Amino acid sequence: MAKRMRLIGGGTLLLLLLYLALFPRPLGPELMVGIENGIMLQDAEPSSQGATPPLFSFQLDPYFGYIDSGGILTYMDHIQGGIALTQDGFINYSSVSETHVYQDGYGRIEQVIQASGYPVLRAGRVFVLGPGGASLSEWGATGARMWEREFASLITAFDATDTTAVVGLLSGELVVLNEEGQEIQRYQARRSRVPVVYGVDVDTTGDRVVLVFGLDPQIVTLLEHDGERYVPRFERELSSELREPVPVQFFEASGRIVLEQIDNLGMSSLLSLRHDGREAADLPLVGRLHSLLQPVGSPVFVALAEKSDTPNAFELLIWAGADRVVARVPFSAEISYLGDGPDGSLLLGIDSRVLQLRLEEG
Repeated sequence: MAKRMRLIGGGTLLLLLLYLALFPRPLGPELMVGIENGIMLQDAEPSSQGATPPLFSFQLDPYFGYIDSGGILTYMDHIQGGIALTQDGFINYSSVSETHVYQDGYGRIEQVIQASGYPVLRAGRVFVLGPGGASLSEWGATGARMWEREFASLITAFDATDTTAVVGLLSGELVVLNEEGQEIQRYQARRSRVPVVYGVDVDTTGDRVVLVFGLDPQIVTLLEHDGERYVPRFERELSSELREPVPVQFFEASGRIVLEQIDNLGMSSLLSLRHDGREAADLPLVGRLHSLLQPVGSPVFVALAEKSDTPNAFELLIWAGADRVVARVPFSAEISYLGDGPDGSLLLGIDSRVLQLRLEEG
């Protein structure tokens, strides 16, 4: 308890203001949000002694690190040039690095990879995107290269499960690879004037792939595996014409696909779709989407948006069933972070502080 109280001690004023703003804040007739504990990073002393797994990652430039299931800081370091970060481990790399060191959430080295490029971590697997942007390789637990593939076009989107990898290309093609890196299918987007894959997500089973591609029009497509190959289940034209990576994500427990859109006036929103392509909700944001998640075991979704017209202004958007906004919580920060926390809680990073928020029935 003394360790946790020491971590909470810093930044009392900010925590008090947030406490008054958030707790106890009703989210409709049944849900409340409150601050469970907090960590002031400058005053914290990371320690793995007595840590209780699982671990939960956070990133607040220039820091990144992990807390355990009891809310205790187990590891923290400065980001060198870039960071590939998951709950399982990380690679902290420089912009010109040819050696990538994979470490777990306690800082222990698990593998060393000799490869030029940029590391990507998905589903417990370690990939490296080549420096030219047109090659992809996977690396095993011993640091040995398992396979490598070259593509005729630049890689613009990527995701993977433990057995499947999907690669979106500048040419508008989606390439599906098996766990040995062998191509098992290629899907070509043909309806848009500019056929570029801007976003892709594959569900945990590998049975569904959602992709956002093209300009004039921009289209979201759901592909489902019919036992032999992926076939389109629906295609839907979007009002958005984003010319950059598009955040798109499956939320399997609620049967939703959620993606960011920007209209002709530059206003951002979250489009929530059912798996048959029907719209569940189109929720306006105060600015660009920063991050999006559904806490484990929770009936609500949470998005973090950064205001585009006001410096240092963020907003938490909380909505139920992917259909109904139940709270908008504005706050000020130079940088922020939203991620999963212990036991279905949220980690909200605000400048040099990490708060653990809990949504629960009132």
